[in-house]
Amino acid sequence: MGYVFNVCVMVMLSTLPSISHSLERMPEGQNSENIILSGKLAKALLIAAKDFEESLPQRIDNQTSELGAFLLDIKDYLVRIKTDGAAVVVNFQPGRFQESFVKGGGAKYRIDSDRFIILDKEYSM
Repeated sequence: MGYVFNVCVMVMLSTLPSISHSLERMPEGQNSENIILSGKLAKALLIAAKDFEESLPQRIDNQTSELGAFLLDIKDYLVRIKTDGAAVVVNFQPGRFQESFVKGGGAKYRIDSDRFIILDKEYSM
């Protein structure tokens, strides 16, 4: 189970359309091959993505700026998923905004891989 999945595109999940991401919008140089996740990783991702997306309006100060609008949309984030013992770790990091990466604005979630509850979450500023 020690597989590490570095996912550099939003995983297309029909059960949560708001995190669907077209492969046409992938950053240059990224691989467009199929991404395969176990059901356990997919479920952990859904839980983390739902919580993260709901937290965005409270965490983004200037929502009317171009950067604020970018950070409010979960489609604009890169996701990294890995297993860590009995937990799945899901990291959200903003993608490129106007050709530059955004510092901060992401989050790290630890999801219990048996009960599928959030063990802890940490926001980066």
